Amino acid sequence: SEIYKDIWELANHLSYKIDFGNIYYLNESLIIFTKHIKEDKNLLKKEKVDFLIELFWLMGFLNRKLENYEESIINFSWSLFLLKQHPRSYYQLQEDYLGFLYADRSIAYYLGGNIKEAFSDINKSIENNSFCYRAYIHAGLIYQEYCNFNMAISMFEKAIDESSEIYEPYITDISRLYINKCFAEFKIGNIENAIKDFYIGFSKDKKFIKRNQAIIKLIPESLKNIIRIKFQISFK
Repeated sequence: SEIYKDIWELANHLSYKIDFGNIYYLNESLIIFTKHIKEDKNLLKKEKVDFLIELFWLMGFLNRKLENYEESIINFSWSLFLLKQHPRSYYQLQEDYLGFLYADRSIAYYLGGNIKEAFSDINKSIENNSFCYRAYIHAGLIYQEYCNFNMAISMFEKAIDESSEIYEPYITDISRLYINKCFAEFKIGNIENAIKDFYIGFSKDKKFIKRNQAIIKLIPESLKNIIRIKFQISFK
């Protein structure tokens, strides 16, 4: 009964550590485990389906981390298919699952270069669960990629509103939310907001700088110097 919780905690722990080698081996183990679950005749059908929904979801998450985007999309799609065929008992729980699953698949589509399907999944996520903060984060990332920084900020602010009301977001979600909002604010000249967002993200995530190196490199030294002096933050 604890298997979902234990595996998800391990995967998130490795993700926080940015340990891609161990994520690879965990994913390979789950492929074997999934095959075992499918072949296990002793499990009740409902229990087996619940296992498979979680396992395909987790493998989608892990393959996305490993940049195996096509495989990630396949994993998320299997999880969605099984969830629709075997809905959760409570309608709200079904909405939660569908909302976050579509949001997770959307970023795999985005990273794989399929923007149309990414936005389609974001819309499906919000249709199922308008409180799914992750869908708004992913929408913001896409708008930012196309230099529509005002829309990106609007989406990031919506994500902040929804995560504070309903859900306790993962630290990785908080981290990318605030660093990307910081960058978008900087790009439209809102320096004070950019500094504030950077500090909020840094104060909530001990690995904030290490985890967000790619976008931190895009922030000019002038802004970094203000942050260094104001908050005594080192970028090393």
